[in-house]
Amino acid sequence: MNQLLKTPIVRVALAVPLRQCFDYSVPVTIDAATLQPGMRVLVPFGRKKLIGILDAITDQSDIDHKRLKPVIAVLDQQPMLDESLMWLCQWASQYYLYPLGEVYSAALPVKFRTQQSVTFSQPSTWRLTTTGQKGSVSKRAFRQAALLQQLKEAHEGLHESHLDSHSPNWKSTMRTFEQRGWVEKIALQELDSNNISESLPDYDMNPAQQQAVQAILAGLKSFNVFLLHGVTGSGKTEVYLQVIARVLRNQQQVLVLVPEIGLTPQLIERFKQRFDVPLVTFHSGLTDNDRAQNWLQVKNNKARIVIGTRSAIFAVMPALG
Repeated sequence: MNQLLKTPIVRVALAVPLRQCFDYSVPVTIDAATLQPGMRVLVPFGRKKLIGILDAITDQSDIDHKRLKPVIAVLDQQPMLDESLMWLCQWASQYYLYPLGEVYSAALPVKFRTQQSVTFSQPSTWRLTTTGQKGSVSKRAFRQAALLQQLKEAHEGLHESHLDSHSPNWKSTMRTFEQRGWVEKIALQELDSNNISESLPDYDMNPAQQQAVQAILAGLKSFNVFLLHGVTGSGKTEVYLQVIARVLRNQQQVLVLVPEIGLTPQLIERFKQRFDVPLVTFHSGLTDNDRAQNWLQVKNNKARIVIGTRSAIFAVMPALG
């Protein structure tokens, strides 16, 4: 370990069509003790500067140490990719014979593949002011009229995740309302994980559902695969919801994958009616900034439920249940 800290070499995976990692030296301006696999680093590559993922720290290289180029900058204080996700990317790289750097890059939201600064902003709730309650817009201004109506019907305000799923272009309209003094933005309190509320409807499970729920719950503490078979309308979703409720009570996160973006709105609405917890989505309809913010919410354990299409498997979920 002492030798490692004295002459550290970092092995960096870059998003280039070459199936290898690249060795770089660590300059004295960077504290080698703070480096961890999964961090993003800025390095020279030919005449360019590229962002790569620190794949390993070592003191061995096939290249003479004096010829190694130094890392320009470390972009993160904590790893962006955790150990399990890095393992998944490494497996995918080997299985699909694809460059590891490009797999790592694909696992990150677009915003994190550049040098742009992305900071986590706590989601908020928007609600009408007294002036806004009296406001009106022409029906021809369809977006404004629809959003204003939603705000008037939501006495406690609208959470940004709800707006994202129901009114994808709400931000510009909300800015207009804010300039008129019609709305106010309220920062949400930190989630108390010991007081996660769940509103259960009056629903009695049939014997088949009870059997399925009990079997899945019995296998929660280890890796298991279950196939739930039933015709449309037979109550499969209720089984999912019952199991998810238990996971949430255990203060863990839930990942729900859907086959296509068209299925997310109705599913999100059902989840919101059932669970009073922070929920985010991942799908192709999100902007780059929204996807980055949702990704950070999950990584920082602020979101309890993630609903998304296949790309959501690359979300870093520290408390996945």
